[in-house]
Amino acid sequence: MFAQADDLATTIVPISPQSVVMLNIHAPASDTMFSLLYALQTLRSTDEIFDRYPYKASVASESAIMSLQTTAASQELLAAHQASLIRHWQNYQQAVYDDTTGLIKKDILLSSTKDMAKRESAFYDNVIYWKTWQLAQALGLTANDQSGLMQLKQRIIDHFWYPEKGYFIEDLSERGMAEKLYSSDWLIAYQVGMLDPEDEQDRQYLVKSIDYIIRNAIDQPFGLQYSPEERPWQLHFVVRIAAPEYGSTAIWSNWGMEYVKLLIHLVKVTDNNSYLNKVDQQLNAYRFNIKRYRGYPELYDKNGDFFRNKFYTSIRQTGWVVSYEQAQAMYDDMVNSLDDE
Repeated sequence: MFAQADDLATTIVPISPQSVVMLNIHAPASDTMFSLLYALQTLRSTDEIFDRYPYKASVASESAIMSLQTTAASQELLAAHQASLIRHWQNYQQAVYDDTTGLIKKDILLSSTKDMAKRESAFYDNVIYWKTWQLAQALGLTANDQSGLMQLKQRIIDHFWYPEKGYFIEDLSERGMAEKLYSSDWLIAYQVGMLDPEDEQDRQYLVKSIDYIIRNAIDQPFGLQYSPEERPWQLHFVVRIAAPEYGSTAIWSNWGMEYVKLLIHLVKVTDNNSYLNKVDQQLNAYRFNIKRYRGYPELYDKNGDFFRNKFYTSIRQTGWVVSYEQAQAMYDDMVNSLDDE
């Protein structure tokens, strides 16, 4: 479908049995290209997943773990669509990357996981660009340039890290920089592997960011709020009127589980078991709410209740539940490992 399109989009809407319309929600996507390449990479190999979220087959025998059956199919897809993927990568790069600053352009708006907000060169979008470039290199869509990736990573850290408080600033807008705005989608840096808990230098940023979340109760009653305060001025008009909490104080299960998985990973590499109690609290809260709401809601309000108002009701059953199951598997493996010591 995208092979036949001039540009990528955030949303594909069927309008007939053989026709679709592609459209953007508020703005062009920062992460559609990433999603396509990430899917191809993870269909080729399990390394991408297990390097990021390491756990052994502790909840089942090794023989019960199925081998990946999509390697050949992913190679065929890559070969068949290589030309269009190269074209889309080059278009994406040209559209979002500023050759002068070496970061995402500030004069464009991009949709992302926080597509309800207007941001200028967001930390999320810069990290997504870094990962998309890495994947494009791994898949042979562009020249290999590991030094370029390392330099981009350092530029992102240099521009966004706020050492006085220990977190990454949300975006490079004038207000974002002046007020040192925080957003929990900084966890994308862990999710895609730009910051690796196994790396001692990377780990300091992860640990300090976790400490900031805990100090400011951003993970309470469970995780994770986008921010501890509302920012209606940042939201697109419809969201600002209908659900101003949507991109701020609301609790997002997607980032909640990335937070839990990072905590588990940090327990493994730091032996800091104070994180273990935090993991227990978070998983217990989610387990309770799965039973309470008979599903895995996308969104909760700041008090931990199912998000609903007269304009918007959260999706109750989402595919994000696999992230919860993954976190639970990581937790089970960690507990078994501690018991064996």
